[in-house]
Amino acid sequence: MRGAVLDGRYTLTERIGAGGMGAVWRARDARLDREVAVKLLGLPQDTSAPDRERMLALFVREARAAAALDSTYIVPVFDHGSEGDIPYLVMPLLNGRTVTDLLRDRKGLSPQRVADIAAQVCRALAVAHRAGIVHRDIKPANVMVTDEGTVKVLDFGIAKFLDAATGAGGYLTRTSDSPIGTLHYMAPERFAHGETDGRTDMYSLGCMVHEMLTGAPPFEAPSAAGLMHCHVYETPERLSSRRPGLAPAWDELVGRMLAKAPADRPDAEQTRAELEALAKEGPVGLTKPAPAAPTPGASAPGAPTPGAPTPGAPTPGTPAPGAPTPLAATPAPPTPAHQAPAGPTPFTAAPAASAPPLQNGHPPLHSGHPADSGPQPVPTSYPLPPPRPTAPPPLWPAPLAHQGAAVRAGRPWWRNWWVPGGAAVAVAALVATLTVTDPFGGAKDDSGKEPSGGTSDRPKPGPQGDAVAERAKTETLVLGTADDSEGPAPAVAGARKGGRVTVLEPADLTTVDPGKMWSGTDRLVSRLVHRSLTGLKTLPDGRVKLVGDLATDGGRFSSGGRTWTFTLKPGLKYNDGTPVVAKDFVNAVERTLDPSFALGDRTLRSWLLGPKEADGTGGGRTLPPGTIETPDERTVVFHLESGRPDFNVALAGPSGAPVPDRVKDTSTGSPTVPSTGPYQVSTFAGAKDIELTRNPEWKPDTDPLRTAYPDTYRIEGGLSVEDVKSRTVAARSGEAIMSFTGSLGKDGLGRTPGGAGRLSAPSPFIHAYQINTRRVKDIKVRKAIATALPAGDVLAASGEDGTVHHNLLPPGVRGARPFDLYGAGEHGDPAKARALLKEADKSGFKLTLGHADATDAERAQVIKTALDRAGFRVKLQKDDTADYYKNAGTGKYDLFRLPVGAGLPVGSATLPEYFDGKHTYPTSSNYSRLKSPTVDSAMDAAGSARSLRDAGELWSTVDRRVMEQAAAVPVYVPMRTYLHSKALHGLQVDLDGVSPLNAYVR
Repeated sequence: MRGAVLDGRYTLTERIGAGGMGAVWRARDARLDREVAVKLLGLPQDTSAPDRERMLALFVREARAAAALDSTYIVPVFDHGSEGDIPYLVMPLLNGRTVTDLLRDRKGLSPQRVADIAAQVCRALAVAHRAGIVHRDIKPANVMVTDEGTVKVLDFGIAKFLDAATGAGGYLTRTSDSPIGTLHYMAPERFAHGETDGRTDMYSLGCMVHEMLTGAPPFEAPSAAGLMHCHVYETPERLSSRRPGLAPAWDELVGRMLAKAPADRPDAEQTRAELEALAKEGPVGLTKPAPAAPTPGASAPGAPTPGAPTPGAPTPGTPAPGAPTPLAATPAPPTPAHQAPAGPTPFTAAPAASAPPLQNGHPPLHSGHPADSGPQPVPTSYPLPPPRPTAPPPLWPAPLAHQGAAVRAGRPWWRNWWVPGGAAVAVAALVATLTVTDPFGGAKDDSGKEPSGGTSDRPKPGPQGDAVAERAKTETLVLGTADDSEGPAPAVAGARKGGRVTVLEPADLTTVDPGKMWSGTDRLVSRLVHRSLTGLKTLPDGRVKLVGDLATDGGRFSSGGRTWTFTLKPGLKYNDGTPVVAKDFVNAVERTLDPSFALGDRTLRSWLLGPKEADGTGGGRTLPPGTIETPDERTVVFHLESGRPDFNVALAGPSGAPVPDRVKDTSTGSPTVPSTGPYQVSTFAGAKDIELTRNPEWKPDTDPLRTAYPDTYRIEGGLSVEDVKSRTVAARSGEAIMSFTGSLGKDGLGRTPGGAGRLSAPSPFIHAYQINTRRVKDIKVRKAIATALPAGDVLAASGEDGTVHHNLLPPGVRGARPFDLYGAGEHGDPAKARALLKEADKSGFKLTLGHADATDAERAQVIKTALDRAGFRVKLQKDDTADYYKNAGTGKYDLFRLPVGAGLPVGSATLPEYFDGKHTYPTSSNYSRLKSPTVDSAMDAAGSARSLRDAGELWSTVDRRVMEQAAAVPVYVPMRTYLHSKALHGLQVDLDGVSPLNAYVR
């Protein structure tokens, strides 16, 4: 919906938050010329017309009531309305952090800080309760502490509407038959569908106070039913038993707030008075008394709050997620008032806040303030995510993939769109003969001959099994045979079944829904939980084959690659025992056309529908008839918009996972999508952790990829790089610890990890500077820029680990071959560039170089100095992240940084999105506005290749053709570092990060 105008007044500019119940956008109010936050809500698709009218009328009444609330402690509602069937609220954009952000490390805050925050919440609730309004969803994600220290309560006026909406179209939480709200904070009477009043909010606040003091809510259980039982029947432990030394008054007050009977709870005014008295008393009996909380505005934004544990010590000014070392904490950008829509688990996909990611490539653009007691965000130089990448690598999702508490991988700036997760290592020479199955014919080796007997070259495991290659050489990708697609996966030498693996992640964990899992962390979790139609199988020597995962083989195509047919293996089941059927793949794609999936991986739907139809922002859309056919329960036929010889590669990830028709939508992170992999989600605690346990319906005999040795995986997100490093190095004997996405910093995880194992590999994307070819029309001028730009100096300014790179196909992609067309080397050639300018009669050519954050400012200054020496006149223009991408998209810069890459090992997933003349902003990332017949014809030829091997050769040619047009200047490939404890073996680095498919605990 980017660019949509609501009520002729509010222009949506950037999606900054998302959840199961709505999405939050940054918007420009044309009437008052100011930025605001717009929260879009929705109704279930099957809501009848009369119910829709009733719901929209209820929304208007509730919004008006909320708008009438007048309190410093309540986020005001500026305006409300509806766009079709999508109601929306307009609110201010605020600078601050939610309590969820303050609790990233689960250690709790100082008692005085808790009393101060909770007392201000009580002030907000007292105003609302006097007006007869019950919030119904008080939780850490809905309470924000501004940079000035004032508490603001979010989301007044929508809980009743959402409760009613669930009655009209089914429960939106979809975790159980429960009313809207987050189960960890819901009062007992909510589960009985009883009457609610202000005392219901006080119970929720009691749960929140409990978590602020102890780091955890009063009840935790592996299922929704378990949580409901606890709230209704169980008595929580006394606070002082979880946090020794607390004043007895805390036990007494919180005990009354958590009383089962509403009549036994204090009201907001009584609670406020007691909390303010506790705040004046300060901590009592604590072993380490916490200093008094600062008065609002006393400390500079981003400064650590007294009374909280001191977070790691990154140096200020480093880039976001994956940041280079030394670690640095950069101030977080403004967090919008409704940054996280209500839902069972809070989810914010703000740019740069998560590091994304970049996971298909990029982290979200936004670093976080040092938390009151949370880990320090670790910058990664992904301040600028590439616009809407097609697949997920680490530097892009969405926004930047965060490496710290404030980073949400949820996504990194890139992560909102795309975040690179791992990296494929440099291309290695391939000596062995590769067997290739030609999609248009039979199996052939590299010489084009049929192998004798038509047998597979899949190695058969010996008595001790096979070894695991340290790196998946995805650049060797070929199509495997039906034999390669058979299970079980080859045994690993020395591996045994059993053990528990802990995964420590800088990025936040935002979802377990395959339709939204497009970042590095998410995609690696997806491999354990969701099987796909196809998959990438790595042989013991590192070579990679595309094979059938749920399908019997890698697929069969006709009509020049426009029609692809897959047959499902027999007997496949979800973890609930229901069968996997062909129509589940139709539902899996169709549901992603909903606006809530706009931030997911667009590759599959783009190839099916074309780039202009693939945004997923239309709302209520369905697939055109005949796009995906299911002649029977085991046959799936895809009809593409144009021929794709490597369409089956796009299915080797979350986009190719089935989702049964009964799953229409999921709340953020809600584990309601049934599992087909060896593990199922037993616990999902939002950004805190995911617990995976064995799926009893997984059949290893059908699975060619997964060995599933460990019994349990626990993935913890939102950690600082320092936490990842210290916990891994300090692991006890036999304790299995790893990281999926690691660090991009030069020493983010340390050069000498002590007792830990260490892996490193290039990331699957390239930092590049795009040249706006419509503004810089003379190709000689563009070549002068490419010749003068000092790639090695830009890398040094970034603070990242990496290698200088002068072409556009990233490492790990079939056909990638490094070359330096302009001979710029590491430091550029200003004299040669000056000569090119003089030849073009353009000496003194003016350039506007855009950049967004502190790290980019340093890189930009290096480039300005070099280009000025070459005879250019460079103007630096710094903008905030939202404006940066808007300006890049609308063509207001001549030169700007935009990483290039994707999470798939084929050039078709990367280069067309950025440089195909048929692709235009905003439906693709062709920010360079390149329209070159030479490039376009080379892409057409690559798209008509008859095998993955041939396509690789042709995409290598496309790479050179784009460089000849000087539409972009590649500078370097970041190197990512991963640590693991010595007890964990069988790890392998690939495009998404460190694969757990063959991991085992020794």
